[in-house]
Amino acid sequence: MIYLDADCLVLKNIDELFQRPQLSAALDCCDHFNSGVMVLEPNKKTFDDMIYKLKNKKIDSYDGADQGFLNSYFFKYSFHPLSFKYNADQYVLARNKHAYDENELKVIHYSHEHKPWLKEQPEGFNENLKSLHKFWWK
Repeated sequence: MIYLDADCLVLKNIDELFQRPQLSAALDCCDHFNSGVMVLEPNKKTFDDMIYKLKNKKIDSYDGADQGFLNSYFFKYSFHPLSFKYNADQYVLARNKHAYDENELKVIHYSHEHKPWLKEQPEGFNENLKSLHKFWWK
């Protein structure tokens, strides 16, 4: 299964991700993955174990959210890194226009506070972020 956060915009077909092993995700920082785009294999035993560990506080979430929990839970298994093109962070795109080939991008992740569905964007919204915001609406 391919999981996508609601703030992801799929630009091109990503069917090849179905061939990737569990758990495939893009690096977020250091040795953590970003949970905005993940390849998972549904498994009742894993689900029950996750629920047990959540209810009994056996695992902490470093960020108080799903990403911290999932990183802690799957740490023992490690994860299979996905290319940046499958989870291209809006701020990285806006700040580093020359560091990537936009023709290669498959998924843009609007993972920060500037959600594209909000028509009004904050003061100081830089031109590259404005461009990505307009792209969402297009």
